[in-house]
Amino acid sequence: MTVILNNETFKDLTKDLLNLKVVEIYLVQYVSPNGEADNSDVELEIVYNKDSFFRLSSASDGERVTIHRSPWIDPFTEPVSLENQRYINESGKWRLFVVNDHPLYASIIGKNIKKIQKIINKFGVLAGLAFTFDNKTLCYCVDCDEGKIFWDEDNTEMGELGFKLQ
Repeated sequence: MTVILNNETFKDLTKDLLNLKVVEIYLVQYVSPNGEADNSDVELEIVYNKDSFFRLSSASDGERVTIHRSPWIDPFTEPVSLENQRYINESGKWRLFVVNDHPLYASIIGKNIKKIQKIINKFGVLAGLAFTFDNKTLCYCVDCDEGKIFWDEDNTEMGELGFKLQ
């Protein structure tokens, strides 16, 4: 199931995800042909209860969040056609990264989601979500068609981009 984040889907998401324990965290990032991951635009995928997923990505309008209830699937799975391999070699491709061992993400593995808040952009659009754990807040929001991750609700960069928690 895939839905665009709005006030109604926010209520459903909150009801479904509040108090769930995070088991794993993945980021989907674009990797250039030289192998460098681009951190400016990401999708966030959280696994809970061992085999349940929710994934957040930029919606097609470029300012809202799409919520997916399934894991990311690589469109270039093996075997890759010759044409697709040429494209990957020239342009790069999206890849899934496990980030459980990164210190910030590791701090919320095994923790329950205690609070979920809306993130509103400078135009008044519901453009993201903030997930609060014991003493950490993970924020995912969309800015100019790009998925952004910020840590803690008092993040200066998030405020400078015009995002506010509600």
